Amino acid sequence: MGEIQRRHFTATQKLAIVRRHLIDQNSVANLCDEHDLKPTQFYQWQKQLFENGEAAFERKSKPADLDIQAPTLRTPPDFVGNVRSGLASM
Repeated sequence: MGEIQRRHFTATQKLAIVRRHLIDQNSVANLCDEHDLKPTQFYQWQKQLFENGEAAFERKSKPADLDIQAPTLRTPPDFVGNVRSGLASM
């Protein structure tokens, strides 16, 4: 008896197949025939997509986690002197 060769689909390929059903409204039967899949496998991929879909909406990094500091604004000393002298002459 011959060994059954298992095919492996990448995450991108799985998503593309499920999207064709959900967005393009291709039937599951047609997609399974086209890609030599069992319908149960297709529905497992779809279930995984829905169960993990919130990850697509999560922020990559939270604002609190950012290590960015606002630059310190420094006024040149000659500018301050010019403003003070201008105010004094008013």
